Amino acid sequence: MAVVAIFLGSTTAFDNAFYRIFESDQAYIGRLGNYNNVMNFHNGSLLGVLFGEGMVEINGFLPAVPRLYIFYGIFGLLAFMFLIGLLIKKRGYKRVVLITMLVSSLGTEIMLGKFILLYLPFIIDFNKNINIFKNNNT
Repeated sequence: MAVVAIFLGSTTAFDNAFYRIFESDQAYIGRLGNYNNVMNFHNGSLLGVLFGEGMVEINGFLPAVPRLYIFYGIFGLLAFMFLIGLLIKKRGYKRVVLITMLVSSLGTEIMLGKFILLYLPFIIDFNKNINIFKNNNT
């Protein structure tokens, strides 16, 4: 831990990260500033609002939750929230990891990117699946 503290203190990496996250306007504009454009993306199309536009190209950064709305519409977002509601019944660290992932998805693209692979092993209950396979083989 001391090596990490010395490294961060002797380089500009910590200063740059702190500036980009807290002091710069890029933190707000890049993470939450594009939320204003989400509702105008469908151009008033009822089918687009209900079912989404599909996997369209989006200019600029847009976090995962508004991306889900644009891609799959209200029905897709409701289906996703229903499935997450089923998962949230988990207990212990699985619930904490799932809630952390959901909160961070408001400002990042974790749910739709490759970094979801960091969260899934902690959310999926492998022991339950192994027990199911053991019961079927006996």
